[in-house]
Amino acid sequence: MGGELEGLHEAWSEWFPRFNWQLFATFSIGDRPMTSNGVRTHVRKYVDWVSSVAGIDAYCFCADEYGGRNGRLHVHALLGNVGSLKADCGHRSADDQGRKCCAKHAWPLGWSRVYPIDDKQPMRDLTYYVSKYITKANGEWDLIGSPDRSQGMLEAIAVPPCSRGTS
Repeated sequence: MGGELEGLHEAWSEWFPRFNWQLFATFSIGDRPMTSNGVRTHVRKYVDWVSSVAGIDAYCFCADEYGGRNGRLHVHALLGNVGSLKADCGHRSADDQGRKCCAKHAWPLGWSRVYPIDDKQPMRDLTYYVSKYITKANGEWDLIGSPDRSQGMLEAIAVPPCSRGTS
């Protein structure tokens, strides 16, 4: 099973750099008890907010995990079509959570870190990092929205149905 999961991880990390990702984020849930489905509902609402600010349909690849240190659920995400939305406004206050000033502070549940992705960062490294969580135990993931190029990419990597030959 480990080899299959590693193969899946490699395939995702090769496919996802083809998208135009603009932000890398990590979101915590704080001390709230929440399931993976619950947190992804909040991520979808967050992406809807990003879309409304950007004026175009944003998209997101996210994967969540339970942290090794204290077992808390958190999310790693890549976001695209964010328009001119700032990753971080630079304001540092304990009461910033839930403010709608930037991508970092708009996350409503706990702390967040949001960074712009620049041309100097190898995109494969970022997609490899996020996609590794889909192959970990209890790892859940979601692809929210769709970049314009996605249909063509899906067709390009489509695998024909398995045919069984006789030997």
